Amino acid sequence: LGDLTPDTAYDFQIASRDAGGRANVSSGTFRTVADTEPHKPRAFPSPYVPGAGDVRLIHLPAHKSVRIVSVSGHTVRVLPVDENGEARWDGAGEDGASVASGVYYILPEGAPPFPFVVQK
Repeated sequence: LGDLTPDTAYDFQIASRDAGGRANVSSGTFRTVADTEPHKPRAFPSPYVPGAGDVRLIHLPAHKSVRIVSVSGHTVRVLPVDENGEARWDGAGEDGASVASGVYYILPEGAPPFPFVVQK
């Protein structure tokens, strides 16, 4: 994505095609956070490949929860946040199945949302 301007809204579009040749296009908008927050929530690695370990979600409000939401607004998973302000995600939804490639939003309770990329 390159350098993004803090506190700015961006529109995006992701085109994908599965092994059977079916195409899908997802789009949405996200807003970058102001660059003045020294410990703003983060997720890494990004892009994330499910099955390659866990995603670390850090700098979250301790003892709260974080929701992972698809571009369409569907809650994929809710995770607890530990006393250190960290949650880990294995790339699976509530049903245990690995999520599809695309952009997801991390919605920490008590903190601003931020986008995150899953890539297979």
